[in-house]
Amino acid sequence: MRECCTKEYDNLSLINVWEICYKTSTSKRLWDIERKYRITGSRCYSLYTYTSNKNPNWITNSLKYFIGNSLTKKFVKHGREMEPLAKLLYKYVNPDCTIFEPGLLVCQDNPWLGYSADGIIFQPGMHTKLLEIKCPYNGKTEGIKYVIQNCKYLVKENDVYTLKTRHVYYGQVQLGMFVNNLASTDFCIYSSYDNGMYIINIQKNEEFIHKMLTKLKHHFFEHMLHTICLSKNKEL
Repeated sequence: MRECCTKEYDNLSLINVWEICYKTSTSKRLWDIERKYRITGSRCYSLYTYTSNKNPNWITNSLKYFIGNSLTKKFVKHGREMEPLAKLLYKYVNPDCTIFEPGLLVCQDNPWLGYSADGIIFQPGMHTKLLEIKCPYNGKTEGIKYVIQNCKYLVKENDVYTLKTRHVYYGQVQLGMFVNNLASTDFCIYSSYDNGMYIINIQKNEEFIHKMLTKLKHHFFEHMLHTICLSKNKEL
């Protein structure tokens, strides 16, 4: 590893993960800083699929990853506004549960990874679970039945909707379960139009996680880490 990369990796690893988790739960500015140069849940799958590119441009891709954000603002704004309502409905359906809302949790053993959970669910007599909430924009004007039927990331099997395994959201929750050391996720789709929710329980997929993280780790240390050095030194 280059000397500059070693120093940059030290910046990522010589930290107190619990302090970061707490402080980023109340500071958006700090959350942006700590998240910027790590591989995180919402961005890991697109990076994972890029590793299969036969003619990759890792400098351009890495810069786009570290700096860019392709999400449309109105969709993000809608999701953030509706998330508290979705959590209230989840608690109504599960009255004995407690939802802990952390900030960015950096992986202790792999500090180049981070995850910001919508919630961690504690429930008496149940295993702790990850909570992931999606509030599709069409849920603003359509009920949950319509929203579910038109979700491109869902597939119907035996009259039950499940999350497609080849999708950004699947990679997201699998990374979340890895970083938080949890065995399952309640993946909740919410419609504000009729205050409706559809919950899919997703199990941890060790094989998928191993395959994804093996590729991500290789490309992070082989390509992405040095791009951080170059960008900070204004050599790009």
